[in-house]
Amino acid sequence: MNLIIDIGNTRSKLALFNSNQLEVKEATQMLTSAQIEKFTEGYTIDNAILCAVGPIPNKELRLPNSTITLDQNTALPIFNKYNSKATLGYDRIASVVGASMMITNREILCIDIGTCITYDMLDNKKNYLGGGISPGLDIRFRALNNFTENLPLITLDENEYPVLVGTTTEESIKSGVFNGVLAEINGLIIRYQEEYPNVAIVLTGGNAILFESYIKSEIFAFPDSVLHGLNAILEYNKSQ
Repeated sequence: MNLIIDIGNTRSKLALFNSNQLEVKEATQMLTSAQIEKFTEGYTIDNAILCAVGPIPNKELRLPNSTITLDQNTALPIFNKYNSKATLGYDRIASVVGASMMITNREILCIDIGTCITYDMLDNKKNYLGGGISPGLDIRFRALNNFTENLPLITLDENEYPVLVGTTTEESIKSGVFNGVLAEINGLIIRYQEEYPNVAIVLTGGNAILFESYIKSEIFAFPDSVLHGLNAILEYNKSQ
């Protein structure tokens, strides 16, 4: 069994894969050794991979001896053409690898809507080219609250679609942030399609569910792209 540990900006995720099959997953705010032990109880862990977007918050995590820590030197099943590999977010490369497991022989734009919104481009020869990064929903809500005198801190419910014309300050903030992100995504998809006419659009990330019904282009929804990508990287390294 493969253990996948993904430590993100907001949450950490654990997953167990039997070969390429996702068996179980869970998310937590602060990862501990006790949580890992409870999550893996009853399973035999043969291999593990750890991915962290920053420094590992709990350096005393008890991990299997076979654990690979994803970094710029880890072997990948795609070709990384990014010019500054040392600064590339490992979740970005994992997400693209995951998307490449689902879609083959085609260019891929992977849009991950989480704490940040990342746009990552893979050509049809599995060359990772790079992409873009912009603030996610929560960052935009916090920015309005932090950098103004009177605007409140707002959150958006999972199934909430804000009205276009807000009639209160709260509604106006929700409208501006949500519809601004939606317009950004739709607009950038068009830009990428002009450059890469055959590109497949893969949507993933914790906030993807809010937007997938309102994106104008055909998309492939793949919520666990990062987890599948990390497992694919682990499987690839096992075979080396």
